Amino acid sequence: MSQDPGDGGAGGVAFCGSCGRARLIGTRFCEHCGAEVRSAHLPGYPGVATPPRIDTEPSGALGPRPSSEQLTPPQGTAAQSIAAPSPSQGRNKRGLMIAASALGAVALVAATVAIVLLLNSKSTASYASQARVILKPVAIENEKLSQAIQGLTAGHSIAGVRAALVSTETEVQAAQQELAALDPSSDSTLSSQVDAAIAAELQWIRDASTTLRNPASPLTSQLSALGQDAQSRLDALGTSIPSLLKSAFPSASNKLATYASAITTNAHQKTLEIGFSGQVLALLNQSTSTFQLVNSFYAQLQAAANGTGATFTISQAEQQINSIISSRTSLEAAAQALSAPTTNAQSVITLLVASFTASLKDDNDLASCLNQANYGTVAYIYQSCLSSSSGDNAAATGAKQAFLSAYNQMRATIGEPSVSPQF
Repeated sequence: MSQDPGDGGAGGVAFCGSCGRARLIGTRFCEHCGAEVRSAHLPGYPGVATPPRIDTEPSGALGPRPSSEQLTPPQGTAAQSIAAPSPSQGRNKRGLMIAASALGAVALVAATVAIVLLLNSKSTASYASQARVILKPVAIENEKLSQAIQGLTAGHSIAGVRAALVSTETEVQAAQQELAALDPSSDSTLSSQVDAAIAAELQWIRDASTTLRNPASPLTSQLSALGQDAQSRLDALGTSIPSLLKSAFPSASNKLATYASAITTNAHQKTLEIGFSGQVLALLNQSTSTFQLVNSFYAQLQAAANGTGATFTISQAEQQINSIISSRTSLEAAAQALSAPTTNAQSVITLLVASFTASLKDDNDLASCLNQANYGTVAYIYQSCLSSSSGDNAAATGAKQAFLSAYNQMRATIGEPSVSPQF
């Protein structure tokens, strides 16, 4: 018995080559579209017709779609290496892409809203309110600087004031940059006043730093006027920026000027005292020869008084003591003629004159003893004169020690070593 050309074979199913629908076995024409069915057998599946590949299903077409088993080629064929994505995988991928796009759109909207809000908040804030925030650290630094300067004295470390000046200048410069970035249109008058006040304070800080480095600088004389100017400009800000009203540049200027004056005066005094010290030392060196003569004279008197013999007569002793007195008188006059450039120098002069005066009193008392009508041996006369003037000798020694103490203290302040001259 011959097999129908449209028959799919034993147990097979025939498909229409025109519409792809299956037909009942035993008929040559498609019962769906009426086209003649021709049998085509898939490799490996004898008697099974290969349905045509269709991308879309005709509208209104009925009938079951081929199963996945019928569409899958057998193993070992070339089609095995080609894998098409499943419909569910495609739908999942498209869903993820849609979700990511939605999230990106939401993030973009949120960022746009944030920027708009930020711009709106800046645009709505007044210049005065923004300036108050910017200048608050400046007010704090100004107060610290004022306190540091008030504790400044000559002879003490200036490190604290120097650091305060640097810190304040840094803060003012930072504020100046921030203020320049603001929109002054909301209050152009206040903006101009703030700029002028900041510029005036910076000028004062720089002059104050110069004064601290070099108290003798000509800029020191301008410091007081600059302080008044800076304070008046800060005060002009009034209630707009009240924190800056706490500044005290005039008082700080006066303190710095006082410090500079003291340092300059001290430096000048030091120069003068160095010159004065040299004059005193020259006078003391001049007195050394007289001192040696006096010591030799007293040694001979003491030797005669001790009975070891006298090298000169009473008349010779009178002449020698009168020569010593003349020399001492000249030294005393030279000490009185010294010019005292400072208070310390005046004290030194007073004590130097006093030491010469005390020595002269001792010399004159000894001379009076020798010049009077003396009776007895030379040894007795010399011993008597030495004893009567011993109090004056002790007073002269004490006066010399007081002078040397004050003189060496002054020399220490000007960086000179102590001396122990014999005079």
